[in-house]
Amino acid sequence: MAPLFDLLEAAGFDVSPATRVRAWRVLDTVGRNAALRNPAALRLLLAPVFARSEEEQQRFYSVFERYVEAVTKPDYEPVEPGLLDRIRDFFSKKRVRWVLASLLLLLLAWLAYPYLPKRPASTLKRPEARVDLYRIEPADAAPAPA
Repeated sequence: MAPLFDLLEAAGFDVSPATRVRAWRVLDTVGRNAALRNPAALRLLLAPVFARSEEEQQRFYSVFERYVEAVTKPDYEPVEPGLLDRIRDFFSKKRVRWVLASLLLLLLAWLAYPYLPKRPASTLKRPEARVDLYRIEPADAAPAPA
């Protein structure tokens, strides 16, 4: 509200401490938050506090419109979507849910792996073999003559 008071004072309105107190009392009676959220209602509530004639009322409305425009105007100029915006769009909520669900399943599989039943190494038995003079014979065969 201080910028509004400064604009009104620059426009020639009487913005004495008593007038400021009256303006705050008006806001307190209707609720500050509700009045500050609705500029049209705030304009109608504060006009009688500062304006004494029809001409002053019109002048108050124009000053108030400049105040609302200055307060609601963004401090920056909109820019083209940059790298961060593209990254944010890439990781949209739906995509993040799928990635998190996949990571959760992988984690559960990794944690459950040690508890899975062990499979025997092999059910087939290989015959034992021995090497004798560069020949390989099964163990149950007769030894080669020397």
